[in-house]
Amino acid sequence: MRGGNGNGFTATVVNFRNPLLIGYGFGMRTTLLGFYGKADVAWGQEDYVQKGPKFYFTLGYDF
Repeated sequence: MRGGNGNGFTATVVNFRNPLLIGYGFGMRTTLLGFYGKADVAWGQEDYVQKGPKFYFTLGYDF
């Protein structure tokens, strides 16, 4: 160990970010001919700045 203080690791913070992340949105679900479909839109908030919207589309089998 270096420094003799018993701590083998040191770090310097150069960019402090808000640890809280917020996300919200809405979506639709449907089943058609045995296929399961989803459509979602979402917004996020990071460091008090709104991000998005982001769109998500999914198609798969209903089980």
